[in-house]
Amino acid sequence: MQNPKNDKLSQIVSRRNALHLTNAVVLAAVTGILIWAAGRFPAVVESVYRPFSRFILNILAWITNIVPISLAEILLCILAIIGVVAVGYLIIRLITGPKRLSVFFSWLVRVLSFAASLVFAFYLLWGLNYHAPPLAETLSLSVQPRSQEELANLTRYLAEKANALAVIIERDEDGSVAAGTWKDMAHAVAEEFSHVTGRPEMPVKPILLSKPLSYMQTSGVFTPYTGEANVNTNNVATDLPFTMAHELAHRYAIAPENEANFFAFYALHNSDSPLLSYSAYLSALRSAHNALASANYDLFAETTATYHELVLLDLREYSRHWSSYEGKVAEASAKVYNTYLITQGQDSGIRSYGEMVDLLLAWYAAESR
Repeated sequence: MQNPKNDKLSQIVSRRNALHLTNAVVLAAVTGILIWAAGRFPAVVESVYRPFSRFILNILAWITNIVPISLAEILLCILAIIGVVAVGYLIIRLITGPKRLSVFFSWLVRVLSFAASLVFAFYLLWGLNYHAPPLAETLSLSVQPRSQEELANLTRYLAEKANALAVIIERDEDGSVAAGTWKDMAHAVAEEFSHVTGRPEMPVKPILLSKPLSYMQTSGVFTPYTGEANVNTNNVATDLPFTMAHELAHRYAIAPENEANFFAFYALHNSDSPLLSYSAYLSALRSAHNALASANYDLFAETTATYHELVLLDLREYSRHWSSYEGKVAEASAKVYNTYLITQGQDSGIRSYGEMVDLLLAWYAAESR
């Protein structure tokens, strides 16, 4: 004779499984519809979804700013621990417990329900911004094929600006840039960024596990669930302001990497702070001269000869820093992130970072008129 209590427990578990499975299926379907609709109606994304996304993310940023450290990083660590425990529990139950198929199914539907909820929240809060009209369109920039000479002219212009700023920013005795405190820099970048967005911006947050993140060649992470723009503190001083602005651009609902890069430059290049402006021009110069080196090495060599020795020093320091963290972890991380970008419609994957140059060329052409 069966125990009535066991029958009742089985019914409860079955109902819960059904609810979790239904939640996963419904949220997956709604998410798919949202992505499809965003791809079909980019004008609606720009006029309705992006303002909504900016508003919600800004509120989240103000709330989470109460805590000085990254809540997203803490939650991710907690989630990782829970995941390990959950998998360990499943393995033990599958080896030692009864009703193994039932146990596995219950575990699986809960994981699917949780994953579907996370993905739905991602697209509800931020992910559909990948389908907004191009930033060039909203800024009235004409992106079009440009000649190698135009690329060389852009590079020379950026080098001229960087040269002028390199000699006036504060430096240590060895010539390296004196960054000041993280807090001061973060607040300065947020204030500068707010001049462009027209709203008060919360500063970025430092990542506690910055050193391990460096082995993934990751300089920052934006987390839509908490509205936090998180930045790797293990970086050279000349790149930190630009990276901070890049993550703030993501929070401002600019999703594609090349557009976030350009918007970071756009927000900082006219700053009254020589360091912030220098960071913008140096990062733009790095992208432009890499593109020129691939297109025409003779023009690249000719242009590089105009760089001030301090600019060359800072470029070498940046290269040395990040090359010291290259390896298998960085390669694996690049493949994962490349796949993520492609799934978001960024067909160039990680190479979309280089497409910042197309926006810079369009901007420079407009500035030169």
